[in-house]
Amino acid sequence: MGKTVNRQRQDGRNTNNYEYKKEGGAEGFPANTSPDKFLSERRIELKPRSEKQRQYINMIESKNLVIATGFAGSSKTFCPTMVAAQMLRDKKIDRIVLIRTPVSEERSVGMLKGDLVEKTKYWLMPILDTLNKALSPTLVDYLIKREQILCFAPEFLKGVSFTERDFVIFDEAEDMSKSIALATVTRQGGGHMVLCGDLRQKIIARDSGLPFLLDVIQKTPELQRTVGVIDFDSFDDIVRSDDCKNWVKALCKHGYM
Repeated sequence: MGKTVNRQRQDGRNTNNYEYKKEGGAEGFPANTSPDKFLSERRIELKPRSEKQRQYINMIESKNLVIATGFAGSSKTFCPTMVAAQMLRDKKIDRIVLIRTPVSEERSVGMLKGDLVEKTKYWLMPILDTLNKALSPTLVDYLIKREQILCFAPEFLKGVSFTERDFVIFDEAEDMSKSIALATVTRQGGGHMVLCGDLRQKIIARDSGLPFLLDVIQKTPELQRTVGVIDFDSFDDIVRSDDCKNWVKALCKHGYM
């Protein structure tokens, strides 16, 4: 029994296995535990694995907008996702907004089933996987239904105003067009926004909006004081796995990235 209790607490649940499985919990949550209480008790740990990651996390927490570029596997998306989960738990924000441009070179996906939210979730699955581990799949599904986690298509950005209580993560930002880039940064309302991208993996045929934004920032001192920019441009920044690092090294060495 002791090991079972420890397992539940290890997974971030302030309960034992019997209570967890006991019927009566709302929306699949443990008995006598509201979703809000379940969220407030989650243990969400984010430990920087390098000095550059520490700088990145500090930027995310202190700047309204951060643009992160660099190699695959450097936690460009993982870090802001975990920070957003922590801030939602601590009631520092009301909503996490997830955006990704649905661009692919393959046609095997076809017409995805479901409504707009379901279709968008397929593209955002890498971020949702991180949130599932941080918050639990049950809680993530609940928060999506309540629109506290919003899966957003970039085509609908125009006219939207994000608030100071929003945390926006735009993944695979190398594939945003210039018009989407303009629409994204002008939606800011004082909250947190992170754009993550690797220009080496750009798919869109037209010019990416990400270097356009970086160029504007470089030419504008006011923006340099308020926007965080970080580039994970060293092989040592790759922390996903040795396999990932070795592939990136080889692809760069032979001119494929």
